Amino acid sequence: MEHDASLNTLAGSVPEGARLGLIRNLIEAIGPESLPESARLTGDTAVPPTIESLMAGLTRRSPAGQARWLVRVLGEDDARRALEGAQRVSFEQGRAA
Repeated sequence: MEHDASLNTLAGSVPEGARLGLIRNLIEAIGPESLPESARLTGDTAVPPTIESLMAGLTRRSPAGQARWLVRVLGEDDARRALEGAQRVSFEQGRAA
């Protein structure tokens, strides 16, 4: 599934910790077993993914790869909103420090 290239730029502008925190929270909220097949990062559908296995795979991906994963799970509009929210929270936390 291809998405707008500006989503890659947005993902790259979100600090890594905020981006990975967003992804972990999303996996925990949905449940790794409830993710769409295309987002499970394994070829073996008999073995359900775990939060740890998904995060291990996602931390090795580029921001653009993480954006593609978010699009698979949320759809493009919601992935963009989630990344914008993570960027905003990160910015606010930086200002408060």
